[in-house]
Amino acid sequence: MRIAIFGIEFYEDSTQLYQKIIDKLERENCTILLNSSFFDQIAGRLKFTKKPKVFSHNEDIKGKIDVLFSIGGDGTILESVTYVRDSGIPILGINLGQLGFLSSVSRTEISQAIDAVLNNNYIINKRTLLKM
Repeated sequence: MRIAIFGIEFYEDSTQLYQKIIDKLERENCTILLNSSFFDQIAGRLKFTKKPKVFSHNEDIKGKIDVLFSIGGDGTILESVTYVRDSGIPILGINLGQLGFLSSVSRTEISQAIDAVLNNNYIINKRTLLKM
């Protein structure tokens, strides 16, 4: 499976959580793509067995990934939508804060959520994107 990981800010206190996600995806032989600004923040802080690919624009991932993991909070999901746009790529919101309305997967549910994605055992909640 091809997974894009999108983050805005690296939270030092979540280093083990980020590493857990990377390790699990690598064990499952997933191709990992990271948005370039987030990759710049995690370079040297997290370990990869294989160097991940990076993306900077929506064209870099359109038709090239199966799912995008948005790691942060609701603001991170809202920004990740600009990369996914109308491509039909589902977003899994992993919440690092206290309460997430859009990013509903909590720290304690990450492993189960990744398993569900890898086994195509999930439901997509469609959202409407307003344009001006």
